[in-house]
Amino acid sequence: MSSAIHCAATCESVRLENCILAAGRGAPVYCYSPVHLTCCDVWGNEGGDWVGCIADQYGLEGNLCADPLFCDPVSGDFHLQEGSPCAPGGDCDQIGAWPVGCAPTGARPTTWGEIKAMFR
Repeated sequence: MSSAIHCAATCESVRLENCILAAGRGAPVYCYSPVHLTCCDVWGNEGGDWVGCIADQYGLEGNLCADPLFCDPVSGDFHLQEGSPCAPGGDCDQIGAWPVGCAPTGARPTTWGEIKAMFR
């Protein structure tokens, strides 16, 4: 079992606000004690997202499940893209530690033949 937050039996309670728990191994939160999330994005975790002790909090108090649209997570850039569901301007202002730091990743029109040729 692997989780982003592990709340042992000695925890009285935990409160997470404006957090992103994304792309983790296992469940995002494992707890013996109450955990309360407000304005958190839980998305893309191998063990599920809003599962276990946090399952009943999805969709409440600004909690969501959406790709946070990081600028370049592979290179360690966790700034948000413009248009991210976690960017300032929503009900929760900003979700996560880093502000908007890049424009959305562009896409260009292409043909099916060009796509197939990339994999030959």
